[in-house]
Amino acid sequence: MLFRSGVNEKLNRIANQLKDDYDYIMWAADDTVVLTPSWDTLLVDAIKDIRHGISYPNDLLQGARLPSNGTCFDTSIVRTLGYLAPPTLLHLFIDNYWRHLGQTLETLRYCEDVKLEHKHYINKKALVDPIYKAVNAPWMYDHDRNALAAYLKNDFVSDLRKLTVS
Repeated sequence: MLFRSGVNEKLNRIANQLKDDYDYIMWAADDTVVLTPSWDTLLVDAIKDIRHGISYPNDLLQGARLPSNGTCFDTSIVRTLGYLAPPTLLHLFIDNYWRHLGQTLETLRYCEDVKLEHKHYINKKALVDPIYKAVNAPWMYDHDRNALAAYLKNDFVSDLRKLTVS
């Protein structure tokens, strides 16, 4: 099965549908279990006074390393750029982009005490199913690694300018 899709197109489509109706949007996959009550309020509170803020919980897999499942975004990012992550990415390295963007803007906030458990096959909390296989195929890693590198080289500085003047 040749799988040419991933979560990014869906994230960007939904983010654009919601960007004008909400100040913050959050992302969590179906293999995530919320462990902290009021997790959404805590993540919003972490960035409510930060323009273009990005906050993320402890997913018990990546921890502070990457803003993965449960990440919260100021919708001004989507209103300014037109996307939550570069459209050239299919499924992987989206969290690397979010980390790079938030670190560069100095708007990234890790909320260690907010826990959303990521039950992934990598940490042996899920079985490998056909979708996991498809979106984690070697060609997908190559494609998205190269797409992120090209974006950072060619478009990231322009997007930063848009964000810093908005």
